[in-house]
Amino acid sequence: KIPDHTYVGAERKAAGVMVTPSTSTLTVPSSTSTAAPATTTNRRSSYTRTKEPSPQHSICSGRTCEMTDEEIGTFNITCKDDSGEILKGDFHFDIQINGTSPVETKIVNNSDGTYKCTFGPASAGEYTLEVTYKGKQLNHGTWEVNVVEAIGGIQFEDITILFHTTQGGRLKTTGSDLEHFTIDASGDAPPEIFDLEDGRYTLDYHVVPGSNVIDVKAQGKSLGGFPLTWTI
Repeated sequence: KIPDHTYVGAERKAAGVMVTPSTSTLTVPSSTSTAAPATTTNRRSSYTRTKEPSPQHSICSGRTCEMTDEEIGTFNITCKDDSGEILKGDFHFDIQINGTSPVETKIVNNSDGTYKCTFGPASAGEYTLEVTYKGKQLNHGTWEVNVVEAIGGIQFEDITILFHTTQGGRLKTTGSDLEHFTIDASGDAPPEIFDLEDGRYTLDYHVVPGSNVIDVKAQGKSLGGFPLTWTI
């Protein structure tokens, strides 16, 4: 578009534009002030989706199931995304506890994709815990806790054993081997085993007075490091 009052066919300056008959281009002198060229941003390509924890893949482990009213119960949350990868960040998980008395809870972010959780019932009784993210329950996110009155200062606690499976001499990075394990253990409460889905497994066991024995087997053979035995 040629500005008004610009004569085509004769070299003439008008509105700061040089028109040359022998060419069909407009040349703007370097001394003329012009607006910066507009840039177009591809919003789709520059948009980064923020990953969220997946309640289906995020898992609770190391859960206290038996305790006294003088103890602090604990459990861990391993935060994972939809692909099953550990997700670091600062996410808000909800803990709901129903029972005979109010319960104080605390969650500490370990900054590595895991969270350390504690709770302290004020009195003996049966309690039910539920751990959720945005209203959806986590994997192994609900369980019952039996709280008994401490007698004579003697306390027995739950312990959590972590073990890592191997294949061909190398540590496995996938789970789904629960069906291959059998557990022999002393005590009235059967141990609980949890698949962390990365080749690691946790085993929750309630310590009993006297002799304690835990043996984890696969295909009838004890895993390395098992059986574990000790006496209280």
